[in-house]
Amino acid sequence: MAAEAANLFTWPDYLVMGIMLLLSAGIGFYYAFTGGKQKTTREYLMADQNMHWFPVSCSLLAGFISSSALLGLPGEIYSFGTVFLLSYIFKPIGVVLALVLFLPIFKRLKIISVYEYIEMRYGKVLKYIMLVTGLINWLLYATLTIYGPALSISVVTGMNIWLAILSVALVGILYTVIGGLKAVVWADTLQLVVMVFGVIFIITYGSIQGGGFQEILEVNKLSGRMDILEPSKYLDFDPRVRHTLWGLGVHGIIFLMTAYGYTPQSTQRAIALKSNKDMIIAYSVCAIGTIMFGVLCSMLGLVIFAHNRYCDPVKNGDVFTKDQLYPLYVMQVFGHLPGLPGFVLSSVFCASLSTVSSVLNSGAAILLSDCVKPFRPHMSDRSATMISKILSLLLGVVSVILTVFARYFGTSLLSMGLTFGGIFGGSMFATFTMGIFMPVINNRGAIIGYIVGSCKCYLN
Repeated sequence: MAAEAANLFTWPDYLVMGIMLLLSAGIGFYYAFTGGKQKTTREYLMADQNMHWFPVSCSLLAGFISSSALLGLPGEIYSFGTVFLLSYIFKPIGVVLALVLFLPIFKRLKIISVYEYIEMRYGKVLKYIMLVTGLINWLLYATLTIYGPALSISVVTGMNIWLAILSVALVGILYTVIGGLKAVVWADTLQLVVMVFGVIFIITYGSIQGGGFQEILEVNKLSGRMDILEPSKYLDFDPRVRHTLWGLGVHGIIFLMTAYGYTPQSTQRAIALKSNKDMIIAYSVCAIGTIMFGVLCSMLGLVIFAHNRYCDPVKNGDVFTKDQLYPLYVMQVFGHLPGLPGFVLSSVFCASLSTVSSVLNSGAAILLSDCVKPFRPHMSDRSATMISKILSLLLGVVSVILTVFARYFGTSLLSMGLTFGGIFGGSMFATFTMGIFMPVINNRGAIIGYIVGSCKCYLN
């Protein structure tokens, strides 16, 4: 079922998307000219350590969901079935473990950079090795979340890919640089609402159009995509099987324990919360929200498959990758309604914005704490704040430049997102975990282990 040429973006779609981007930018301007006007590092990087749990939980969800999940997960379900959803059952366990084992330590130490802990535990050499590799990893991930959705939407809607890239990147850079962490957190909250509403709207409309969600399930069951109901397909110890319960369980727990336990984005938000009680509530909400969003994206994949069951758009050449199935479905169903595709697909740009802004703000905090202050220990807080803003801007520029090379990353957003996380994520998990729970591990052993582990993951 090819998308009709007429079903491309029209000016109402661009207008609606523009309004959504302007709303995010407006949040940045609001916090730039209210309160303390972002003149101190405590406000700019830690939101005065007075944030309520609700926007922080929304920010954490939005930042770690990203466009790779919003586009990649429906494509995964469409192509390979529902077994991958099992990982979302285990992911909340990872959030809880992060909340119990790691976050209280960083909050008690009141360090804005997780790499400060590495220096306390192992010394400066490993600290800077992990800082450089971690920053590269997150910049590449931010680049992926800008380029991937822009490519998917441009192919399906006719939008110029560089217009899409620059729109998202410039707006994200703008409100992050001028509004600080408060703007990032509240913009993430707005963007999460748009993402969730957009997905629910598509699922509801698609279910009605497809004869009810029960009929959608039946169609997918007949095609073999409801394999989550067939334990024999994933209760297997064979490593050659694409997805097994054990593999998905380990992945889900470690991935979220890493993401929420000691990534700069997570620890920065934990420190920004009012109290330990707020931290517990915020991360508990994240645990529940992770499952809910995984289920919603999986339902979306089932709806898209039911709609295209007689003509696979990938095999038919309508799209190049499974990540483009969601935008294609939106244009197939709503392309004749001016403005509606723009509103629905703005959720994809919102997912990109939330990830990019989080990386820029937390990256600036790390560079200020670990690379600037050691050489300028007596600089004024006003100067430190200005340097933080400049660092956010520079990181944003680097992310945009890297999009030129993003075509070489791969074709699947979900797979590439997991790959970037896996190259250094496993070694970081081991380094932090052993540092906290295994006092016998020394500096030299940690350095060798981190380098060898990261190299092995890269070569694999």
